[in-house]
Order: sequence, then structure tokens, then C-alpha cells
Amino acid sequence: MAPIPAADPSPPALHRFTTAVRGAGLGLSSASLDAGRAGLPLWQQYLLALVAVTASLLLREALRPWLSVDLPLLPLFGVLLVLVLLVQPGPFLAAATLGGLGVAWRMGGAGGPADLALLAAAVGLTAGPAAWLSVRHRQRLRAVAAAAPRSSSGI
Repeated sequence: MAPIPAADPSPPALHRFTTAVRGAGLGLSSASLDAGRAGLPLWQQYLLALVAVTASLLLREALRPWLSVDLPLLPLFGVLLVLVLLVQPGPFLAAATLGGLGVAWRMGGAGGPADLALLAAAVGLTAGPAAWLSVRHRQRLRAVAAAAPRSSSGI
């Protein structure tokens, strides 16, 4: 009995997108995906993530007198939304943890180990799935990049 041929695992639209990206010279490769979307080394991704979260916390404190509603998580969520796309999961989780600690400190600090454990659980339950989804998305892009034929015409 003859073996059944395997179907192409990538959808045609995704295949066309990857081919167009390669043809445009945007460099979608496993190496660029492993270095993060920003193409930065890991230590620079940590630096970017921690500086961005620190800046968002300081900005929130600077704007507090002019904002009528106290929304301490809003600037943090905006920064984390961008970071999940730019950096790998390690720097993202570090930024989420620093942001959570900053917001807890701003709101009166942690009352003890139980509050810190609750904060760690909240960060883990919110930022953890986002980091996991980011990893899955990068794995999918890496698989598509490896499966797409290279364009020799440069178009």
C-alpha cells in the first residue's frame, strides 16, 4: 500500500505572507525570531523591558495630579502590551513583575508575605499566559519561515 502524501501544514495566506516578507528583505528567519522581534540581544531586551516599565510607573506618578481617575495599571498595561510583541518571555515576565511590584508599592505596599504571594500569583496568572502565547506565536512563525521556499529573484 502506498503511503499517503502529507498535506502542506501552512495555510496558503500565511505562506504568501512569509514569501512576501522574505522577498521584501525583512529577514524573517529563525535567528531573528530567537533574538526577539526587535532583533536585540537578550541583555538589551531585559534593559528595554525594565526601562520601559520604570518609565511608565514614573509617568503615572507625574500625571497623577492631572488625572481625575486613579488608574495605576493603565500605563503599565500599555507598556506590557508592546513588550509582549518586542521581547522574549523572560524580559516580559521580569517587566511584568517589576510593574506589579511598582503598582503594589504605589498603592500602599505589601503588607507581608501573603500579599507578595498574592501579587506573584496575579502576575503569574496574567503575564504567564501572555508570555506562553508569545512563545507559541514565535514557534509558528519559525516553522513557517523554515518551510517557505526562498525567493531567488529578490522580489
